[in-house]
Amino acid sequence: MRSATQSVWYRPGSTGLSQTWMAPVAPPPGYWPLLSPLGRADIWETEYLQHLAPVAEGHPVRAFTLSTAARPVLARLDTAEQATFLSTYDTALHDAYPLLTDGSALMPFRRLFLVLERPANVPGAASPSHSLAHGGGSA
Repeated sequence: MRSATQSVWYRPGSTGLSQTWMAPVAPPPGYWPLLSPLGRADIWETEYLQHLAPVAEGHPVRAFTLSTAARPVLARLDTAEQATFLSTYDTALHDAYPLLTDGSALMPFRRLFLVLERPANVPGAASPSHSLAHGGGSA
């Protein structure tokens, strides 16, 4: 998605996107200093293949990301910029995620898991542990 945004980022007069892109999910070690002072932290990630069914318009990965990662990008673009972005994005997706013979695609999907066990004597600790799973895409 980052490469597709290049087509609209730097154009003069673009309603445009920030010129600095940051991943919405930090690498696993980035959560350690945030969680470890609060209790016992377990942090791990895994990646699995998501099978995405064929779609009527665009690439299956595009359809998957339209309501997630692409949403804030598209919200900042006018209609013409959205069309340019989606065309460029589809081309990049076809290269990165070749379609299977039935028109579907396989997309590696990274999941980050964070488990924090808080000691019972920590103020505000409602329960001994809380689990949070966060997914991030590589599209």
